[in-house]
Order: sequence, then C-alpha cells, then structure tokens
Amino acid sequence: MPTSIDVFQLQPSASEEDMNLCIEWIKAQLRAKQSVTLLVKRCEKQELIPMITVDQVSKIQQKLQELSLDPKSRKQELQELLQLYHKSNVKNQSLLIQIHIELAKFDDIEAQEKAIELLCKADEKIRKNFQPQFKVFLKDKIKFYLEQGAQETQAQNYKQALILYQKASELNTFYDEKDTTIQLNIQLGNTHQSLKELDQSLQIWEKTIKYIVGLGCQSQYQNELIYMYNNVGQIYYDKKSIQKATSNWDQAIIYLESQNNENQLELQSKQLLGHLLNNVGMIYYQKQEIKTAIINFQKTIEVYESIHGKNHISVGNRINNLGEAYRSDKQYDKALEMFYKALAIKKQDPNGNPSKSLASTINNIGMTLQNKGNYEEAIEQFQESLRMYNEPGVYSNPNAGDGALQQSNTMHSIAECYRFLKKLDLAINYFQQAYKLKKQELKIIHKSTQHTAIQLASSLFQVNQFEESLKIFQEVLEGQKQVYGPESAIVAQTINNIGTVLSELKQNEKAYQYVEEAIKIFEKQLNKNDPYLQKAYENMKNIKQKLQE
Repeated sequence: MPTSIDVFQLQPSASEEDMNLCIEWIKAQLRAKQSVTLLVKRCEKQELIPMITVDQVSKIQQKLQELSLDPKSRKQELQELLQLYHKSNVKNQSLLIQIHIELAKFDDIEAQEKAIELLCKADEKIRKNFQPQFKVFLKDKIKFYLEQGAQETQAQNYKQALILYQKASELNTFYDEKDTTIQLNIQLGNTHQSLKELDQSLQIWEKTIKYIVGLGCQSQYQNELIYMYNNVGQIYYDKKSIQKATSNWDQAIIYLESQNNENQLELQSKQLLGHLLNNVGMIYYQKQEIKTAIINFQKTIEVYESIHGKNHISVGNRINNLGEAYRSDKQYDKALEMFYKALAIKKQDPNGNPSKSLASTINNIGMTLQNKGNYEEAIEQFQESLRMYNEPGVYSNPNAGDGALQQSNTMHSIAECYRFLKKLDLAINYFQQAYKLKKQELKIIHKSTQHTAIQLASSLFQVNQFEESLKIFQEVLEGQKQVYGPESAIVAQTINNIGTVLSELKQNEKAYQYVEEAIKIFEKQLNKNDPYLQKAYENMKNIKQKLQE
C-alpha cells in the first residue's frame, strides 16, 4: 500500500507532453497494483495544492474490516472513522454509506436516516450494493411514518398526518412493496378526504385501483378494492357525476356479493352491500332504468333480511322502495303487495307510528290505487296520510316547510281523484289548499306550483267560474315567463288558455289578441301539425265567429 501520492498540477498553458506524463504515471501505479487517489482542481494561474500524504480511502476501508467485536468499542471506532472521513475531505459515497449502515446497527436513528438519505440520492449501481440493508431501513422508516401518521389522524391533526404519509410515500418509491404501497395510498386518500381535498383523494384511489388491477391481484386485495370503489363512487356522486358513481359502486357490489355468496362477509361489509345496492337502485330508478332498479332493490331486501330479520323497520323501508319501482313500471298489483307489506312492518315499529315514513307508505298506496283508477279507495288512503302528517311529532310544523309541501302534494292527488269522479267542487277545494301551500313554500316560479295552479284554473273553468280561472291563469303566466322565457311554447299554451277564458267572459277582442299572440309563438316553436297549434287555430276560428255575431 502506498504511503503517499504525487501531485500533478496542470494549467491551461500545460503542454500535451505534460498531460501524457500524468497519464503514464497513473498507468504505472495501476500496473504495480497500487491504489491511486486523484485530487483534481481547475485553476487559471499557478496555485499550490497540498499534498495528500495518505490514501485515506484505503485506510478507512482497512479499519472497517478490522473493527472490534466488542459492541461498545466497535461503535466508538465507527464514530472515529466517520470523523476521519469528514476531516480528510474524502469523497467516496459507498464508503460513507457503509459507515452509517454499521452505525445504524446500534439503533442509531440519526445514522439510519443518513444512510437512507444517501442511498436515495445514490446511483442505482451503488444502491444495488446495499439493497438488503436499504430494504430493511426503508421498511422500518415507512412503518414509523405510518404509525406516527395514524396517531396524528386519531388526534385529527390531518395536516401533520399528511406530511408524515407523504414522507413515507417518497421513501416507498424505492421500496415499492405492494402491500405497503396499497395501504399507504389508502391512508393518503383518507387524509386528503379528511382535509376536504377530494380531487387528491380521487386521484390517489383511482391510481391505486389501477395499480392492483395492473398487477392482476384483485382477489388478494378485495377488501381494499371495495373500500376504494365505495369512496370513489361517493365522491363522484357528490360531484353529480352519477354515471361514474354507479360504475364504481357496481364494482364494489361485485366483490361484496362474491364474498357474501361464499359466506365470507362480516356484518359491517354486509351493511355496506345493502347500502350500495339501495343507492345504485335509487340511481337507476331516477334514470328510469326501472328493471335494473327492481333487481337492485330485491337484492337489497335479501341482504337486509339476512342482517335484521324480515320484520325490521329497515327492511320495511327497502320493501317500500321496491314498491315505488313496481309502480313506476306500471306493475300496480306488485306495487300494492310491497306497500302493504312495508306498511305492516312499519306499524309494528314502536318508534315509527305515527311517522313520516309510515305516512309516506300510506300515501304510496293511495297513488297506486289512483293509478289503477280506484279513486274512492285512493282518497281514503290520502286522507289517512294527511291525518298522520298533522300528528304531533311527525312534523314540527305541518303547515310550513317539508310538512306543508308533503300535504300540498297529497291534497293535489286528492283533488285529481275528485276531478276524475266528476266531483269538481271537492276537487277545486283541494286544489286551492294545495296551491296556497305551494305558493307559500315554492312561489309561483316553481313548476310544481304552476302545475297545481293550471289544474285549479282548468277546474274553475269547468264550473264556469271564469273570473277566478282567469286570475289563476294570469298568475301562472307571470311565473312561466320567468322560468321559460316569453317565447316558450309552454307560455303560449297558457296565453291560449287565457284567450279561451276571456272569450267565455265575452271579452272577444282581448281574447283575439291573446290567441293571436299564442299562435305566433306556436308557429315559431312547433310544427304545423302539432295539436297545440291546431287547438289555437280552432280557438281563433271560434273567437272570429263570435266577433262577427
């Protein structure tokens, strides 16, 4: 081993011969199997360079091989070697990493962290030389960050937890063990969600789902996939992206049903399955994909019955939903069967009689009977639900807010039944009550209010109460213009109706103006054979005849 090296100093003015001398000297040292340490310094003018008298790299390497077996002495020797390394200004990354790795074996956290830092920054070739130790260090440090992050999450210090999880994630780029990657990403997504950073949660969870699918290990990570599909679905649902919500929830359902069929589903997961089936069923119901909704509601009932038994209130609520789907599909007898079944369950609930839920099911029975044309029976059910809406404890104030709206809808239904039964005085009475409540809660600009008002005005017209009918139609017209604009075909229908009422009041010139205005709008918006336009032409013809009389 050499005890010293020569120092060559080359300046910009150095000749090619000078450079060749340096190269030849280096070659000679290597042929003699001598270690060579080079100190390279660029300079523009003559400078003195201190001579390195000892090959410190070789010296430190030799001492590493000769470390004491006694733990206390060994640690002391390593610390001295580290000081020597820095004092001698040695630049050998592998050597520095090796010293820190040896120190880390003495539970020296600072040394372990330094070794991790150096290995993360090192070339891939150097990292491979220390791969076993690096893996162990990474595993320990990632586990530490995960545990600390969990503690901060428990204390609801979500920002601090996020910092810890992000540090773990940075280290995991070198570790990349799939269990750790998946669990870490789930925690990152959870923390972003707790911080209301839903886009970040969405990005992380969707990336993790693709990661699992890409590895082809879905069966191994079913619970993790269920968790992420459910959360991703909920985020998309809250964003009003219903199609994506349904797609993700459907995926969660597939895994949950698979586990349920194999009797591997725990109670909490069963509850989630029932919840998701019901959610997806409601989405399909709202999209008018009724057949699919029915299938989901049927599965929902099976799951809830397996959890709670057949007479639990939650089962009754799901049976009610199935009844709604059957009614929408015009399967009225099946709908009634479900509603009566739900009603029987709800009546047994000591906390649910009377209740909004019970009143709603009774109201649903009424609507189904109305659909079947059984108007007298429907009215009895509607009256019962109205009575229940006014029971103490059902609504804090049945004549305001949700209570008023629910009553107004039921009153409207009763009025429609009386109208079909040709009992127009009773129909008008209920339409008036419904209209009053809807104007109070929704104002005339709401479509539901306008619909009730039109039915009221039409009923008043039928019993020759033309002045009252005209007043209501005019109120509707003002509301419709705000909602649809003055050139809408819907607005034109009401204008034409006003013209008809004015004609009955023998105000034919004014009636002519209204009908003429309606025709102009219809001609812009509808084709010439549209029944509304044809009706307006007929109306105009009749008014012209009256003007000529």
